[in-house]
Amino acid sequence: MSLTIEPFAARDPAEWAAFVDACPEAWLEHRPEYLRQAGSDDASFALRDGGAIVGVCALARVRRRLGAVLTGPGLALAADLALREAALDAAGRELGRLARARDCQAVEFVLPALAPAFAGLSHERSVLGALGFSQGA
Repeated sequence: MSLTIEPFAARDPAEWAAFVDACPEAWLEHRPEYLRQAGSDDASFALRDGGAIVGVCALARVRRRLGAVLTGPGLALAADLALREAALDAAGRELGRLARARDCQAVEFVLPALAPAFAGLSHERSVLGALGFSQGA
């Protein structure tokens, strides 16, 4: 197992799209066409195991009244991922690194409720709960 992180800009958009189309945790906002709209504010990244994408995280830096946040639909992992815990750990570390590097006060994800894997799933049992995200106020 050798998980690596790659920025969205470094990935082949067709490979990214193929992963998103096959991933039950991904939704429209994870697609390359949507991510390109963020331009230089895009902070999305892929998790790779060897040569294959095993997860994607879609997010962008957005200015708010009192600062900036990283926000988006968040992490989508392959359904049969045997190294899910390691992928969650790697993604969590990368989110912290990105927030510090881009001077963001928070990371906000909106669970894509229409993604097949999340239909009827509680927040606590979702990938957001596994990463330690609260439901907010």
